[in-house]
Amino acid sequence: MHSLPLRLHPGTDLRRALEEASAQQFAASAFVVSGIGSLEAARLRFAGERDETLIEGPLEILSLSGTLSPSGAHLHMSVSDATGRVWGGHVGLGNTVRTTAEVLLAPLQGGSLTREPDPATGFNELVVHRDPPLVLYGAAASGSVAVEAALTWLGLPFTVVEGATWVSESARTQVATANPLRQIPTLVWPGGEVMTESAAILIHLADLYPAARLAPRPDDASRGQFLRWMLYVSSAIYSLHWIKPDVSRIGAPASARDAVVHAVHERIARCWSVMDSQLDPGPYLLGDELTVLDLYVAVISRFGPWRERFYEAAPRMATVIRHVDTEPRLAALWRARFPET
Repeated sequence: MHSLPLRLHPGTDLRRALEEASAQQFAASAFVVSGIGSLEAARLRFAGERDETLIEGPLEILSLSGTLSPSGAHLHMSVSDATGRVWGGHVGLGNTVRTTAEVLLAPLQGGSLTREPDPATGFNELVVHRDPPLVLYGAAASGSVAVEAALTWLGLPFTVVEGATWVSESARTQVATANPLRQIPTLVWPGGEVMTESAAILIHLADLYPAARLAPRPDDASRGQFLRWMLYVSSAIYSLHWIKPDVSRIGAPASARDAVVHAVHERIARCWSVMDSQLDPGPYLLGDELTVLDLYVAVISRFGPWRERFYEAAPRMATVIRHVDTEPRLAALWRARFPET
């Protein structure tokens, strides 16, 4: 489960700040997992009451939990005063932070929350809407596995339409229904929007779900390098594999295929080496956080000239990618979809 820890500062309206954070980070559908802190005063609606009650402070927040949705928040909180007396109820507006509020939010992945009239209670109650699964045209041991890894990490529902386009005409025909170039990965969103280009898909997914921290935010100092290396892997390395199945694509005769493939592999090794020399990795390629760049390199480095040569050409990145290979949340995916050979 992805989460967003928040620290709210003095003078902040507790409920309004949580609604705004949820809207910015999670398209407004999230759970408040826990919260503590202090308030100048509290506005709570007690059980069965129509109106809120003002409780003068200073007060300590003992607990806070609930749901946040575009159609409204449903939050419960308990607070205590200087004598230890405790109140609890529904959280309204006007709960002003005194010194701090420390809150953990968690998004609903692959769906949304609303509050809709319930005839049984007479109130607007929570309704969970599950998104239809995304459809990914892809294949085992292909670049589409990087997209599968990102979707798996995000916890988004998806189905794979197997389309090893380099193997059969039937696969190419199937993929052509979504992508006229008959290339994978091709991602189809529930609304019918089609995305191609692996780097674009990965960056877009990361930006749609910022709480997962799969990409630096646009104002982060490392964003430029993140974009640089995502496009570098796509254009300088991944694109070269397009030549190998049919060397006539670059005007070479079939008889030259072995030499062309060898030259491609040498160029790829050189590109990995250059990238390695320009990065200063931490636990992950860009520092302390796993990003889609790590997932991308973990997959593309499995292609020719294969991992042994990658480890030799890029020893600093090799340490990181070995770590990515053992990420518990991805271990089953790697085994099923692209075991290292």
